[in-house]
This record gives sequence, C-alpha cells and structure tokens, in this order.
Amino acid sequence: MKNILSFLFIALFLNGCRFIDTREKYVDEKSAPPLTIPEGLDKPNSTSKLEIPDIQDKTDVTESSRIPPPDMPIRKKQSDDGLKRIDVLNGSPVIVAQVSKDKMWNAMNNLNLENWKITESDKNNCIVGLKYTDVDAEERKNANIIKRIFTRDGYYTDFSNFFLLECKESGKVMETTFKQKDGQRAKSFLVDAVMDNLYNQI
Repeated sequence: MKNILSFLFIALFLNGCRFIDTREKYVDEKSAPPLTIPEGLDKPNSTSKLEIPDIQDKTDVTESSRIPPPDMPIRKKQSDDGLKRIDVLNGSPVIVAQVSKDKMWNAMNNLNLENWKITESDKNNCIVGLKYTDVDAEERKNANIIKRIFTRDGYYTDFSNFFLLECKESGKVMETTFKQKDGQRAKSFLVDAVMDNLYNQI
C-alpha cells in the first residue's frame, strides 16, 4: 500500500512539472522604441556616473568657515510676581524692575562675575562701566611658539571689550540696559551672564 501511495505522489509531482513554462520569452521580444524627450526638458542620466552641478558660490571653504554664526537671542524671563523681568527694548537687552534706584545701583556695582571688572562708576547718571577679559584669547596670545604653530587664531574671536550698564527711572519702574561702550549690542552669552547676575540681586 505504501509503495502505491509513493508511486501516486511521484506521478502527480512529475505531472505538475509539465505546467511550468521554462521558455525564455525575452529572447524573442522586440526592443522598445527609443525614449523621446519633449522640447525644453533634460535627457535623463542613463549612465552610472554621478552628475555634480556647477557650484555658483566659489568662496573658498576655509574662507567660509571664518564667518561667525549668527548670535543667539538673549534669554528673557520674568518673576512669578511680575515685579521684574529681562526683556529687549529698542533692540537692547533691559531689566525692567519695580525696585528703588538705590537697590538697582547697588546691584550694578556688586556684579560678581569671573573675568569682569568695574572700570568706572557714575552715580549721578546711573552708569557703570565694565570690562570683560576673554581669558581664552589671552592664553592664545601668550602661548609659546610651539603652541602657536598648532593654533589657528584666525578661527577664534577675542570677545574682550568694554561695556556699559545704564539705569533710568521710567514711571514706577527702573530700566537698566546693557550694551558695548561703542553702542553696539553685546554678544548674547555676555548679556545673559550680566543680566542674570543683576536679576538675581534685585
């Protein structure tokens, strides 16, 4: 009985194989007509080569890398009671606070920040002059000849500069602005350091 079943199975299997089409049909197929490209359109790249478009901006890579990235916005914040905030007014960073002029003046003269020092103090006009020393830049300038050879100074910026803190009364609040001595806006990381220190004191 087993032999008969085995024979029937093999016969069915072999019989099914005759339905498999083993002819290579593509041998007799005709080639498709060539691709026609409508006027005004580019012919597709049918090769394996990568087409590299012409670069419009011929600026040297090293020259481009010297361009500093855009400055970050300053960090704004406000106290829960709404009595003080760090904001931007007329393009300059400012602390607006409901405090007395004396309290603000004392805070301006008691900045406790590394690499900063007070250079002038004018209480009548409520102006405090500050100097920031970029320690990294100073180290690069004073480095020995071996270190200078391997330091690419052209890629670093010296942020050392002179700055002004100026306060004025505006209604019931004190407005204290911070900027470079030449009137330009200071870098955001310097603004954040000074303004946060003042904000925490008042």
